[in-house]
Amino acid sequence: MRTERVVRTRSDSVEQIEGLEEKVKKAVELLPAWFVARMMNDEWRFGLFLGGGFWVAIARIVDVKQDASGDIWIDALGLEEEEGLVTKEAGGMPAVQVAKGRRMLSLNAKHVALAVELEKPAATSEPRRRKQKAA
Repeated sequence: MRTERVVRTRSDSVEQIEGLEEKVKKAVELLPAWFVARMMNDEWRFGLFLGGGFWVAIARIVDVKQDASGDIWIDALGLEEEEGLVTKEAGGMPAVQVAKGRRMLSLNAKHVALAVELEKPAATSEPRRRKQKAA
């Protein structure tokens, strides 16, 4: 296994921020809803309630893409049980649970009926800004 040391510079950070801003802009063009930009820029506790009668809790949206058929897909980072998620149900609706250590999920945006910010756990005070990865 090869490891590399990544050196961060001020210009790298600016490029990363500009890259994220461009990614968010493209995502909002595909899915112009309030929650897309909010959920791409912050890591928090968000709930996506789906038309099928269940919900999924996510930490953030990673990307929004359109497939060849025109459907819009949301790639997201799911919340794990340890992050204060109500695991079994919310408001009588069953919850989709991600596997520990396997947090990525994709869902078809046409099934999202409601997007909300979930109540923060008592130990958490403010949303966590996403850390920018070094290029």
